[in-house]
Amino acid sequence: MTAGGAKVLFRSSRGNLFRRDAFYKTFKRALAAAGLPADFRFHDLRHSFASHALDQGVPEATVQLYMGHASAEELKGTYHHQVKGAAARDRKALEAVFFTETKDVAIPDVVDVDDEGAA
Repeated sequence: MTAGGAKVLFRSSRGNLFRRDAFYKTFKRALAAAGLPADFRFHDLRHSFASHALDQGVPEATVQLYMGHASAEELKGTYHHQVKGAAARDRKALEAVFFTETKDVAIPDVVDVDDEGAA
């Protein structure tokens, strides 16, 4: 559907455009029903989606498309710090490629973001 040439994803039950205040009232009721904190923002869903998608190995180009980012660099700059454990997972994958024997190498399950630059 379009409204004034712009694509519209959601409409009200009467077919009208959602007003921002009406949307947020509905969103706040959904938060309460789900038991989520009242300060949870709709934008937090966007961050959660991107972080989980990247953590599960969805290609950056695909996440970039879904998120509407102009470039992969924009996506990486925004979400690189939110993927916990990604550095350790990536190290394990590289170890498997470059070393035939990794038994003596202690690879942590989780790496603190602050410690990544030291490696």
